[in-house]
Amino acid sequence: MADRRTDAELVKGALEGSGEAFGALVARYKDAVFGVAYHRLGDFEEARDAAQEALVKAFTNLSKLREPRAFADWRYVA
Repeated sequence: MADRRTDAELVKGALEGSGEAFGALVARYKDAVFGVAYHRLGDFEEARDAAQEALVKAFTNLSKLREPRAFADWRYVA
């Protein structure tokens, strides 16, 4: 079942230390992040690695996100 919390709620939870909240964000956006990576790289394994790196980078830079509800767009540039 999909998590019904908003991105802003999940970001807030992740910033408060909830790995489960960030996991819910990853579950929500991992396919989209992979899709962008695959489109740019054209290789499944490279895209999978790039998507994982992008999500790790998003996590490590989460405190820099000024508007938590904008996570969907921000994850591509974090």
